[in-house]
Amino acid sequence: MNPSPSSSMTELRQAELVHRELVRPTLRSAPRQEAYIVDLSVDEHEDPSHPASAHSENETSHSEPTHPMSGEELVQNGYTSSIPWVNAKADCLVVSCSDHRFEDQTREFLIHGLGFQNPHVLQWPSGVTIASGLAVLTGSLPKAFDLLFQKALRITHATTLILVAHEDCGAYKDDDLVNRVARRFTGKSVREIQIMHLQDAVTALRPTLRGVIVRGFYADVIPGTEGEHVNFKEVSVVHS
Repeated sequence: MNPSPSSSMTELRQAELVHRELVRPTLRSAPRQEAYIVDLSVDEHEDPSHPASAHSENETSHSEPTHPMSGEELVQNGYTSSIPWVNAKADCLVVSCSDHRFEDQTREFLIHGLGFQNPHVLQWPSGVTIASGLAVLTGSLPKAFDLLFQKALRITHATTLILVAHEDCGAYKDDDLVNRVARRFTGKSVREIQIMHLQDAVTALRPTLRGVIVRGFYADVIPGTEGEHVNFKEVSVVHS
């Protein structure tokens, strides 16, 4: 049975949302922070005694699970972390998906691939693409993203923004409109639509965030010598 003209038009309008312009955050310049508790005059990259260098490589992966504490123990004594708390200034702001399968690999990439030591990470389903046409398709709230984004920039005073999207993202994969309507009318795969949204985000945010370096990376799952690994590649964006 052929779809009715009205049904086809409805799907076409829905598909056009894939190309919906990114909701640009209405950001204001954050006030300059006068002083920090951490002595930032020390080169933390070279001085192992500097607080920002206290992170170990073990922090990029979860430790083996142990027997959980009882409810009574947690009420009486609580749980004390084995990882020291460090009052260090964030050196970048990261917006990524909340998918737990990519958390450790993303942190490893930020530290060992990009050279950051104290990334401040914002996570929610689909990452920065919540501010794109996908937000309309899935019923998300771009305004909430805007407010959280503003708050994070004011707190961190970050001068580098890293946007990360990844393969097998449930926010895209499990949405019927993206899989069926978007692919039908754009001819693009879900991965291609993701990368397009990521490129749109970088392009839209660069002129909005004066003085902030904005970069976007897409993470693919690839085979390795010991199981599968995650490969992060920067998306190409035409500089305006």
